[in-house]
Amino acid sequence: MKAQLHKTINVFIDGSSGTTGLQLRERLELLDWVTIVEIDEMQRKDPAVRRACMKKSKAVFLCLPDDAARDAVSMCQGIHPVIIDASTAHRTNSEWAYGFPELSAEHRANIQTSDRITIPGCHASGFIAIVYPLRQKGILDSSARLSCASLTGYSGGGKRMIVEYQHIHPPLGTFPYALELHHKHLPEMKDVCRLDYPPIFQPAVTQVRQGMLVSVPFGYIGGLLSDLDRALPFVLNIALLLLGILATALFFRDRTARSAGRVGG
Repeated sequence: MKAQLHKTINVFIDGSSGTTGLQLRERLELLDWVTIVEIDEMQRKDPAVRRACMKKSKAVFLCLPDDAARDAVSMCQGIHPVIIDASTAHRTNSEWAYGFPELSAEHRANIQTSDRITIPGCHASGFIAIVYPLRQKGILDSSARLSCASLTGYSGGGKRMIVEYQHIHPPLGTFPYALELHHKHLPEMKDVCRLDYPPIFQPAVTQVRQGMLVSVPFGYIGGLLSDLDRALPFVLNIALLLLGILATALFFRDRTARSAGRVGG
């Protein structure tokens, strides 16, 4: 890409003071063909100043909450930078290119020609990397009811979580979240993989700064359980627990009876 440009380009990071914006800046500063458009800390929320920074930029990265990202896009009316949005605001919008070029030649071409690019979600990237090729090859039907577990580092939780994990002793360890099964990455998981139903998704944060381990179970048992309604796995877990307790009680009762019989004999 550097050879194609032959000159530097201006890049503006809207939301450069957040965790994502700070890490993005560190990486862009390593590129000698990129000039970062600066904004005064006291003016970083001023719409007029932000628009002026966007106007002088070839590319604008949005490292903002969803609503703020939508507002930032509306500021770009009449100017035409390439907008790259890190929020979830536009990930299922067909007018935006989904920024996962490895998925297909079509995805790569859309990214190369679009001036609106949305960055995939972290958990969603792992799920989509597993499921999308199976859907493309016809191995997995759109009606499949899938489940997904994802273990992630704490930096994605922002400054507060980073402080908690780095300074609280003893370490916080691993804990699940989004237990209500309505995680914000579910729409793009369903939409990009062209599924009829979103997966049952359980993320968890663990004691590492960055990294992710995503799993999507398949096979007879996984397929059998995935045919159940989204609310039923909890009922199923309780039922299996009760059956286990009953089976254990019957086993020990039978063994006790046989032992008593041998003693009596």
